[in-house]
Amino acid sequence: MAPKNNRGKAKGEKKKKEEKVLPLALDITVNLPDETCVVLKHKTFSSQVV
Repeated sequence: MAPKNNRGKAKGEKKKKEEKVLPLALDITVNLPDETCVVLKHKTFSSQVV
């Protein structure tokens, strides 16, 4: 019996996965005892394979 999940692709041909880099930004607000605020900004880049 022939495989049913081939969907028209040649034998051995696979879908290539893309790697995407997603930016992530966090703002952290710290309230100090003298009633002032400090904002900490943190930026990272996370990569995902899709």
